[in-house]
Amino acid sequence: MPTTVRKPLKPITPGQIKALHAIGRRRGMTHEDLRAAAGIGSLKDLSVVEAFRLIQRLQLGDHRQPWQPAEPDRAKARYVIRPASDRQRNYIAALFDQLGWNDDKARGWLRRRHGIRDLAQGVFSSAAATEVIIELEQALKKHRAKAGS
Repeated sequence: MPTTVRKPLKPITPGQIKALHAIGRRRGMTHEDLRAAAGIGSLKDLSVVEAFRLIQRLQLGDHRQPWQPAEPDRAKARYVIRPASDRQRNYIAALFDQLGWNDDKARGWLRRRHGIRDLAQGVFSSAAATEVIIELEQALKKHRAKAGS
């Protein structure tokens, strides 16, 4: 059975690879355990967003218990490790403006796609903000290409 190689849009950074290995060592995980947790043949096949999710998932577990792969409920605010920065929030708002979306459309999109109820006051993680930014940048790229043709 041939193996297909994935090319992520924004590949994992060297710092994320180091972080995954450090977390894995603290949790008593081998490199194979990390790959199994990611569900992928090589950590280098992960995207930036997938790596953020995996790092969050591994950090959320109780380090005294043996590792078990489990997806946390990212919609619950109490699981936020590092909240979204003001810079990220402002950049998201600027992307909405560039797309020409009004407040209602932007709020609805955030709520449906990412479970974020309020951009200004809502509690969500930096990783979730990164996901939003990547998706909005892709949408803006498509919007500009469409407007240019």
